[in-house]
Amino acid sequence: MMKLQNIKDHLLHTYKVAHDAGAAPQPGFGICTLAICKPDIRRCAQIGDIIVGFGCRSDSNRIVYCMQVDEILTWPQYVTRCKTDAALNGKIPKNENDAGDCIWLEERSESYEPLPSWSGHNSDNFQQDVLKGKNVLLAKKFWYFGKGDKYDVRLPKELATIIPNRGHQNRKNEDCKEPFIRFFNTLLNERHIAPGKQGTSAIPPNGERSQCNTKCRC
Repeated sequence: MMKLQNIKDHLLHTYKVAHDAGAAPQPGFGICTLAICKPDIRRCAQIGDIIVGFGCRSDSNRIVYCMQVDEILTWPQYVTRCKTDAALNGKIPKNENDAGDCIWLEERSESYEPLPSWSGHNSDNFQQDVLKGKNVLLAKKFWYFGKGDKYDVRLPKELATIIPNRGHQNRKNEDCKEPFIRFFNTLLNERHIAPGKQGTSAIPPNGERSQCNTKCRC
């Protein structure tokens, strides 16, 4: 069974998923990608790092997804891969109801309008998505639970310190990284949870986007 690896000197990044619309992260096509939102994580994460997204408000102890990064691409590299690799081609959105995250197809240094997509991103997001975030994180080792309709996975109280009040955190999680990995791998084994997309997003296409708590920022 696939499980998380505890790799020395690698970080556990945690944050609250403000809009779980299936675009950030994008868990489709057997590869989880984080291409938009969370620019600081995308810019600094390394291969082997673990990223965990939690719910918001009273649901902040629920795990929306967990991924262990196995590839990092710059935005131009990601666009090229999405255009040429059949495994990633579906990440390019076809219309405004498509949750694909490969929305910035042109290599530019100034803002422009992205492809229409369910992410709702527009030219105002170019700075954080591309210029500040720089990279796209990819993982075949991931578990996406979405709104918890298939697996409602909750973080135990003794690990609650890894849930940030706002933004994200990583260095503060150092002492909890090993206990989290142990908890998560045990849960996968006990509940026989396979990797991949194991749930639906909280805000599916044609649904109503709702603004999460202001502390849960994109």
